[in-house]
Amino acid sequence: MKTKVRSIGNSLGVILPQEINLKKGEELTVYQVDDTIILKPVHANVFEDTAKWDGFYSTLTEEEKEWEEDQ
Repeated sequence: MKTKVRSIGNSLGVILPQEINLKKGEELTVYQVDDTIILKPVHANVFEDTAKWDGFYSTLTEEEKEWEEDQ
């Protein structure tokens, strides 16, 4: 999926497709790891389902993994 960064007032934003299954008003935490931006619902831990995230999780450094586990 592709989207563009847009101006929204004095801020920047993106439009996410409905397939992402977010709800209006849902709160997200934003992480940046090198050139990768991660949006994570506040109530969820994306690393709990290791089978689903194994490919991504394995690309993180040990320091990044420790930081995520401490969140």
